[in-house]
Amino acid sequence: MKLLLVILTLFISVSYANIHLSLEDALIHTLKNDFNLKLAKVETQISKTSIKKEDAKFEPTIAINALRSSDKSSPTTDIETDNYSANLKNRFSTGTTATLSYGHDETLYNTSSDNFNSAASLKLEQEVLRGLGRGYNLTNLNVAKKRYALSTQDFKKQNIQTIYNLQLVYWSYLKAYEELRIRRESMGLSLRLLEQKRKEVEFGGYAKINLLEIEADVLSKRRQISTTEQAFNSSKIELLRTMNAPLAWYSQKIIPTQKADISSNNYTEDSLMQQALNNRQDYIKAELNIDISDILKEYNRERLKPALTLSGTITNNSPTLIKDDYNALDTFSRKGWLVALNFSYELFNNSAKAEHEKASLSLQKTKTKLAQLINDIHAQILDAKNSLDFSKKIANLTIAEYAQQQKVLAAEKLKLQSGMSNIRDYLFNQNALILSELNLIGNKIAFVKAEASLYKTVGIVPPRFINILGEENAK
Repeated sequence: MKLLLVILTLFISVSYANIHLSLEDALIHTLKNDFNLKLAKVETQISKTSIKKEDAKFEPTIAINALRSSDKSSPTTDIETDNYSANLKNRFSTGTTATLSYGHDETLYNTSSDNFNSAASLKLEQEVLRGLGRGYNLTNLNVAKKRYALSTQDFKKQNIQTIYNLQLVYWSYLKAYEELRIRRESMGLSLRLLEQKRKEVEFGGYAKINLLEIEADVLSKRRQISTTEQAFNSSKIELLRTMNAPLAWYSQKIIPTQKADISSNNYTEDSLMQQALNNRQDYIKAELNIDISDILKEYNRERLKPALTLSGTITNNSPTLIKDDYNALDTFSRKGWLVALNFSYELFNNSAKAEHEKASLSLQKTKTKLAQLINDIHAQILDAKNSLDFSKKIANLTIAEYAQQQKVLAAEKLKLQSGMSNIRDYLFNQNALILSELNLIGNKIAFVKAEASLYKTVGIVPPRFINILGEENAK
């Protein structure tokens, strides 16, 4: 029974424990559990297999064959034949193919003689026109490497998008959390004021009719709290959904520990543009697509050339041995060489011409899109920087406004206590202070969101997250 009570107590304490969540902790959890990020990583790994596939085409191959046959087609015929052969073949990126072969034959007769023969040869083939050089033969491998680089940029982009999305929902949750806290604190102040004035009414020091204004203020704040609670719950669900948090977290209180501070960083247009050209994934992908188009253009230009293959073979036959019942005799030995030149050319070659023209136009199209992208990036950076500068200016003004409103309320409270003011003016200034504090929180959140958007526009990870991202990617 005692054990059951202990387990039940532990379960209740865990179920209702507060979770203090910083932005960094939320990001670590998100990077571990984000499905889109996992899919992007798998796509990168799949793309890498294409490199291995194309690289394997230049690996040597070996073939071994063995054959034994028997001919007993008549009572006087009894022939057994053994054939063994092996060859090692390798294709090189220069357009060269080398083949080393060895064969051995044995023929056994029912008569008095047997034949034995062995031969070795080395054959070299070289493409002289079409296919000469590494560029043409490494086309598929080079394209595979570029496409792998494209997939790594997609993975980086997904990283940045994941970080950006997490920041947005975290800051939205912090805003809702702070707004609910402020409104509840304000509600507490109004309830204490109402209780105080009710006591004064009992002792005849305050008119009962004036309580109506305070009670109306309390009802208004209760309505505002209900609306704020709904927004708070929605933002909490969105944060936990983005993090792919455990289901148990949904029933727990999530306390955001990160503060929305106004940074002192100064961003210049030139430095932002330079960072974007060095890091923006869409810009790097556009450059990689230009490289792919250029590779394919050169490949199809090579296809316009005729095919001319020069081959040479050196053969060495071991002496053919004829063995009978009386002796073993070397009858002859052969050594030789062979040089051949093979030439072929398609008379019209329209297919290669069309592919070359297509590749040239594709290259031109990709370069045009890159030029347009540079203009778009410049405009996006200007827009993001202007938004950040504006939000920073508004946030600083709100800080000053909030400080001033605190002084106004303090002065109004003294006036109320001395009888120089009334409850209506005091409640008005108290609500004005609440509104000012809510504006301050909202404008600070707007600034940190604008800063997150700027980093995303430039295509880089915020410096504060680089170590976290490095550790998670390593896993």
